[in-house]
Amino acid sequence: MLNRPKLDIPRSPLENTLALLSIVGVILCVYLPWRYWGVLPDRIPTHFDFAGKPNGWGSKGALLILPIIEFVLFMVLSIVQRFPEVYNYPVKITEANARRQYTLARSLLAWLSFEIVWFFTYIEWKSIQAALGQTQGLGPVAVVALMVTTMGTTVYYIRLSHQAK
Repeated sequence: MLNRPKLDIPRSPLENTLALLSIVGVILCVYLPWRYWGVLPDRIPTHFDFAGKPNGWGSKGALLILPIIEFVLFMVLSIVQRFPEVYNYPVKITEANARRQYTLARSLLAWLSFEIVWFFTYIEWKSIQAALGQTQGLGPVAVVALMVTTMGTTVYYIRLSHQAK
C-alpha cells in the first residue's frame, strides 16, 4: 500500500472551469443526436479512417454509443481526480512535494477530460454532418490533432512534475 499523504486540496478555478466546459460538452453530445434524429438517414457513418473519411456504416442508433462512452469517461475521470494519492507519478511523492504534485496531476486529468469530451462531441457532430451529406467526414487533421493535443498535454504535465520534484 502506498504511504502517501492524503491532502484536502480544494479544486482550483481552472479545474472548475474545465469541469464546467466538459459538462457542457457532454450535454451537447447527448443533445445532438436527439436534435437531428428525425432527419437522419437510417444508415450513417460509424467509423472513420486515419484520414478522417468514413469507412464504416451502421444504423443511426450507433450515434447513442459515443455520448454514453463520453459520459462514463467523464464520470470516471471526475471521480479519479478526487484521489490523487493513488496515481502513478514520474517522481517520488514526499510530504514536501505532495501538494504540488497532486495539484498538477489533478489539473492534467481535468485537461485530458476536457480534451476527450470535446473531441468526442466533435466526432458526434461530424458524424451527423456526414450522415446528412454536409461534410465528407472528420477531416484529415482531426485524429492527428487529438493525438498531439492529449500527448502534448501529458508530456507538458510530466515535465512540470519533474520540475516540481
